Amino acid sequence: MPLSGLPSSALLLLPAAAWGLSCGAVTAQTAPVPAATAPPGVALPAADSPALPPLPERPASHILDESGMLPEATRQSLSTRLLSCQTRTGLGIYLAIHTYLLDETADLRARRTHSAWLAEKDAGIVVVHDRSTGRLNFAGSDDKRLPDADGLLALYRVADAASKNLPPEATAPQRIVATLTSLADGLESWQKNGRLPPSPSPAARPPRESAPSGPLHTQAPWTLPDTFLLDEARVFPEADAAALRARLDAWHRESGLRLYVVTVTYPPPSLNLPLAEKLALQWLPDSLGGILVFDRSRPETLTFGGTPQVGNWLSPVQLKSLHERALNSALAASDQPGSRLIAAVDTLTTSYTREGLPLLQESRRWLPQAQRHILPYLMLGLAAGTVLLYLFKRWQERAERRRRTVFLFPEVFVSERLGAPHGGGVTAETPLPSSPCTPSP
Repeated sequence: MPLSGLPSSALLLLPAAAWGLSCGAVTAQTAPVPAATAPPGVALPAADSPALPPLPERPASHILDESGMLPEATRQSLSTRLLSCQTRTGLGIYLAIHTYLLDETADLRARRTHSAWLAEKDAGIVVVHDRSTGRLNFAGSDDKRLPDADGLLALYRVADAASKNLPPEATAPQRIVATLTSLADGLESWQKNGRLPPSPSPAARPPRESAPSGPLHTQAPWTLPDTFLLDEARVFPEADAAALRARLDAWHRESGLRLYVVTVTYPPPSLNLPLAEKLALQWLPDSLGGILVFDRSRPETLTFGGTPQVGNWLSPVQLKSLHERALNSALAASDQPGSRLIAAVDTLTTSYTREGLPLLQESRRWLPQAQRHILPYLMLGLAAGTVLLYLFKRWQERAERRRRTVFLFPEVFVSERLGAPHGGGVTAETPLPSSPCTPSP
């Protein structure tokens, strides 16, 4: 039946917290949100509202992956599982993955998608995943073939627990597959036995001294990979990814420089530096080269990281200018992320080879020549310094001996003279006689 005719509990939504790149977990809210109701004074937008973009057609495979997040083998396997669940239960489970939603929230998109894909007599659950925020939202029908509101909430929590129990290094596609598979198993169990399967027990993990928040890759440095392309966001097809890896490997063997290309689904939170600069500090501490990062949540730009060294490699000013040229060439090349990354790689490898490599080679040639000229003067200075230190030490020794020398004088006894001790005397005052001459009258 259409959305407008459903009661307030017709749809149940379960927003989920953002998943990390490789280790986050979905956390469910404590209560479902009725999708057919709205806060007082706020009307829900219609499914065909002109302010919102049109919805795509319902996929026959039950999976709509606009961002290319799921590998082909994973997508086919999950589609087979969802189609099998519909055959057994008569209920459809649909998954829609979007790169980013600009005009609406994931909650609203789940409602609209459920209304468009499961109208009239169809019933089931729609799961919407927004890659830009990492949110996973559920929307279920109010149908007797499905559990009631409390049962649907419990079903969502069971699916949520299946994702949480994966190891921390599990990727976002693996967590989505675990959630959807658990959702299908729960529906089949409820229809067969009238009850939901128990929530899986939490996986045992080694205790930690402290439990920091955030994905694992923000808590510990990323390990140095054995390949120059890490395509977590699935930007490149398999053939193009293999060709780019071979190209970067060959360029490294030819020049000795390193250029890593990394694609991520969402930016890792709680980073005090851009991801490219952080990876450059961790992966290139003693090497020369750069890091190129593409983030699907910000598809309009690229970020760069490098290791500036004034004198024998590119300076910070030169690296900044080079990165700006690479970004401009990538934006002008195409609107597709893969083509932009290829254009940026072309610019970076050419600039590194033409500008940075001559500086590096010149510094390596200058060092042996400097050693031949500087070594004699260095030895002479070392000898002169040794002589000066010896003379200074001798002067200090003489000064110390002089300071410690004690002069002894014999005692002298002086007898009393003129009636006074210590050679003193008595003085006498004798008046002079007055003049005998008298003035004449």
